[in-house]
Amino acid sequence: MTWSMTVRVDALPPMSNAARPLHWAARTRERKRWALLLKQAFGLARHHDALPLMKARVTFTRYSSRKPDHGDNLNSSFKQIRDLLTRESKKNPMGLGIVWDDDPDHFEAEYKWEKAPRGHGFVTIAVEEIE
Repeated sequence: MTWSMTVRVDALPPMSNAARPLHWAARTRERKRWALLLKQAFGLARHHDALPLMKARVTFTRYSSRKPDHGDNLNSSFKQIRDLLTRESKKNPMGLGIVWDDDPDHFEAEYKWEKAPRGHGFVTIAVEEIE
């Protein structure tokens, strides 16, 4: 039996073109905010015996009123979330430990976009263990 979970977070990560000019302190605040949102979303599942998953398929879906310019912008908007899903380490002290690492040996990612009403954006993150 494989482990899987889908969570919804009622917030939108900044698009890469919006995130770049942020001061390092603002980026850190944003990362901490997302770490808290993801901890709440994944809840007690973070302490499941199967975690961290050695190999997982993760589907990131952004629901927003505006379609991202192109795939790279959509993909990069999930960068900090992707990092937060991995195990805690010196480089990643806020890691949640859902997936072992985000390199291709451990992490397959798919990025999607769906239309949502203005002001009602959110993301879903579906994690599925691959055996």
